Amino acid sequence: MSFSHDGTFLLYARHYESTVTVVDSRTRQERFTLTGHTDIISWAETSPDDSVIATSSWDQTVRIWNATNGQELRVLTGAENQCWSGAFSPDGSLISVGSGDSKVRVWNVETGDLVHTFGGFEHWVRKLAFSPDGKSLAAGSGGGTLKVFDLMSGEERFTLAGHTDSIMWAETSPDDSVIATSSWDRTVRIWNATNGQELRVLTGAENQCWWGAFSPDGSLISVGAGDSKVRVWNVETGDLVHAFGGFRHWVRRLAFSPDGKSLAAGSGEGALKVFDLMSGEEKQNWQVKMQKGDVVAGHGMSFSHDGLFLLYIQDKNTVVVVDSGTRQERFTLTGHTDSIMWAETSPDDSVIATSSWDRTVRIWNATNGQELRVLTGAENQCWSGAFSPDGNLISVGAGDSKVRVWNVENGDLLHTFGGFGRWVRRLAFSPDGKSLAAGSGEGALKVFDLMSGEEKQHWQVKVQGLGSGFVEILHVHYTSKGLLFFGYGDGRVFTYDQVTNQMGQFEHEPDRNERLPGYGNKLVTSDGTLLISEDFDGNVRIWRLE
Repeated sequence: MSFSHDGTFLLYARHYESTVTVVDSRTRQERFTLTGHTDIISWAETSPDDSVIATSSWDQTVRIWNATNGQELRVLTGAENQCWSGAFSPDGSLISVGSGDSKVRVWNVETGDLVHTFGGFEHWVRKLAFSPDGKSLAAGSGGGTLKVFDLMSGEERFTLAGHTDSIMWAETSPDDSVIATSSWDRTVRIWNATNGQELRVLTGAENQCWWGAFSPDGSLISVGAGDSKVRVWNVETGDLVHAFGGFRHWVRRLAFSPDGKSLAAGSGEGALKVFDLMSGEEKQNWQVKMQKGDVVAGHGMSFSHDGLFLLYIQDKNTVVVVDSGTRQERFTLTGHTDSIMWAETSPDDSVIATSSWDRTVRIWNATNGQELRVLTGAENQCWSGAFSPDGNLISVGAGDSKVRVWNVENGDLLHTFGGFGRWVRRLAFSPDGKSLAAGSGEGALKVFDLMSGEEKQHWQVKVQGLGSGFVEILHVHYTSKGLLFFGYGDGRVFTYDQVTNQMGQFEHEPDRNERLPGYGNKLVTSDGTLLISEDFDGNVRIWRLE
């Protein structure tokens, strides 16, 4: 979602949709809809003079639209993978977009001509910024590298290398003397804009750093983080000046007032706070409450095993339990202080487990909603989980690249399994409850022995044809006979038979230049004999697992 520069209209694209709706800010009425993309829209923005709108999409195109009537003016082509975020040059004559083929392209907005193609990245490129004079372009990639290109000569000026995780934001100071970058490595770095030399590292964040902003005079920098705080540093000395809290979710939207005396910060739970930078006090606080039925409410759902009740996540950190027959709310599970990522009933439906970005897992009585215990130990956000077949154990993966196993009855932490390079979000117990399979963001799958606590198996599938070099495991499942299958975001599915120690792969392998890894659905039938795969080539495939 973004406003026009004059504030008279708003652009918004719903999650995973291929259209953009343009709404009048005053009347709140829809002006028109931009229709033409054939895949998910990843970015939409107006030109500096608000005369045109640019959109980029996973259909590998960028489109330019008339901002008055919504007419499509031209289609910018050349990208060989999904197009991600983009940026207009200050005068609006150029547009740059990063893509999943690890390249950045620059087009002439008026003619649609491709002016530059910049490569040299090892990962996809999603963060871009033109210098105020329009002569340079900064591009940040998923591998923690930022490059600065000269738009006159088409040459790379320098590379900013130092971050150890994805760069989320890059911007030049108002006087163009320094460049600031923020990263998921929990640091903000200041660089000399002339030669790329690293000047200082700003620390203090306790979780991933997201977007930031310079104060109008360039003396301060503010960055929001995944620890639900906003920090303000002195650019010249690197000193931490303020750390503002009171948010329940990550903070990713920031703006200094024109006089530099106030800072506005917006967070994931819909809160907007304004802070006084002189006194360090909170001046204003607004909270937009989501209503039942809103698109953002109820983003996760699951039924109990007996089908008598339904769990759904509402307002981020609350789970509502609904009777399937009467469709009436039974009770609400309240206690988490950050987004709930997973909710599921035990195999016998006696308890409900929830995991959250507040780094806890909670066990609740499924009859009355009473909180029974809080499982702790995670050092970062908790993601998805799984119950063992007998319901005695629960395992949850976390953003600290570890998997933990607890005893459900007493809450004791039994195992902590590491060795992953990224977050762990896919878990499955074997039918006999003796093994645990875990899939991570870098495409590693490990199988652990729950009796000995040792790692039994480890697979790492290298992705060909993608600049990132990895693709997340999205599906991990054991069939009733112990056959393990795991599916990757690029559509490939592998199997492992622990009895014969044989590994196999399904014959169908989609074109990985066609989609960025991450979104094909796969379902195993309840008897564990069939795999149903929804693939990005428009087909649904059914595979026999036994």
